[in-house]
Amino acid sequence: MPSHPDADAFMRNYLRTPHDTTARLVFADWLEETGRCGNVALAYYIRVMADADRHPPRSADRRRREKEAAGYARKIRARLTIPAALFVGYPKSLLQLLPAPNITVRLDGFEVPPAVLELMPESVARENLLLPLDQQGWVVLVAAGDPLNDDTARRLQFILNKGIVMVRAGLDELAAAIDRHYGRTGVETVDAMLTQFTDLPTSTPRFAPALVDVDPNPPPAVLLTNLILRDARQAGAVRVAISSIDGLSPLFLINGRWTSRPGFPRHMLEPVAARLAEMAGAGEQYEHSGRAAAAFRCAVGGDRFSVRVAIEPLDEGPVVQLVLADESRAAG
Repeated sequence: MPSHPDADAFMRNYLRTPHDTTARLVFADWLEETGRCGNVALAYYIRVMADADRHPPRSADRRRREKEAAGYARKIRARLTIPAALFVGYPKSLLQLLPAPNITVRLDGFEVPPAVLELMPESVARENLLLPLDQQGWVVLVAAGDPLNDDTARRLQFILNKGIVMVRAGLDELAAAIDRHYGRTGVETVDAMLTQFTDLPTSTPRFAPALVDVDPNPPPAVLLTNLILRDARQAGAVRVAISSIDGLSPLFLINGRWTSRPGFPRHMLEPVAARLAEMAGAGEQYEHSGRAAAAFRCAVGGDRFSVRVAIEPLDEGPVVQLVLADESRAAG
């Protein structure tokens, strides 16, 4: 926060009782009276966020007010460094005081619950310098080296199927915390059920998707897609995520735990996404918009199941999510 005796005194008092809305609004009045551009922007942010809190979570009115508050965020220069445990304890109150990227958390001594750690594969954490701190409702709180990276936040939200709030952490401290947590627990296991596809074979796949013609000499994208589906089903995965965020290593959700698989060449991401869209009958939709949301039936030998496909475009390439379910459950 700004180095000013009144501001410092406010912060010391506020951090003792972060839920005090009246204190925040009084502070907003003081900030506006200073006349400084950054302070005025922060005052508006605090007031708009307080008004947003009057509306139901995820309602249109609340989203509108939160979007309005985000418009002031880039002009705010104030920063706050606090223990991660304090942020996890009062995220809502602290985010009504400052935008998430303006908050830095100290990770020394903070322990991430195992169930929260399992939400994020180790490869994603290490390659993007991210550490999940807590899950509260549908939102995951994440410490990030670059919390302003909107692409990373969007990909995480799509892959984890949860809301993402990213606060800042020091790079060295973050790397040490990732080593401490993932190195100690071994949350992620790597089971090489997919080979490294440097030169894809062209033999007949082990199964043929139901309602899709069988090609006796399938092109590489068809074969790779079939192999991903087969291996996901045989491994007992209920969800699959594929994107460039984890180096093109498919992620399988098995028994509540994300497991990384060996990756495939980057140039195959687009053909695999297109193939999945085609199998779901959404090939034209994908071709025109880069998006797809549909489902199809599949078979591995005598095992029949359904696959729901969701594809979103990003600059780095498509992000693909698959949900696998027994046909009986899907019908329900």
